[in-house]
Order: sequence, then C-alpha cells, then structure tokens
Amino acid sequence: MAKIKYYIRSKKNPANIYMRFSIDRDNYFRRKTNLLVDPDLWDNKKGKVKGNDAELKKLTSDLRKLTSAITEKYNDAITKKIHVNNDWLENKINSAQGRK
Repeated sequence: MAKIKYYIRSKKNPANIYMRFSIDRDNYFRRKTNLLVDPDLWDNKKGKVKGNDAELKKLTSDLRKLTSAITEKYNDAITKKIHVNNDWLENKINSAQGRK
C-alpha cells in the first residue's frame, strides 16, 4: 500500500509543502505540491497543519483532496501497469490541482 506524507523544508514564510509518496521501502518519490504554509503553523512530525482557522481548514482540505486524487491515480496506474516515477508524480499533482 502506498503512503503519502507531507513536509516542509524551509523555515522562511511562506514555505512550500512537499509530498513524499512511498510505494515500498526502496521506491519513494518527493515532489513540491505548489501549496504554501507558514512554517509556524506546520507540524512536520505529523505532516499536517496546526490550528483551525478558515484558511488552514481550506489547506487541510486541499491536502486531503490531493492525497485522495494521487491514491486513486496510483491505483489506476497499477492496474494499467504504468511505471510510476518522479515525473509521473509531478504530472499527477499538477493535474489534480488543475495545472499544466
């Protein structure tokens, strides 16, 4: 089963949120999600937003939708025997967010 975890790599505000997509122990991919967050409002250990004002709830919702979309597309790729790699993940993140 694939796992998705989010993290930030910067302490500067705003910080990009990155995705770590793990298929198994040896196959994992990391890509930028194009979502931004204040590092003071992010819990890297839990991989989610701290707090619950309206803007943070929307960000949490966006991350859940992205997780759902990537998981669904991964399951489709497995049944169609499509090779999953960093480029695949980047394309799926962009298409889930309506980017080209």
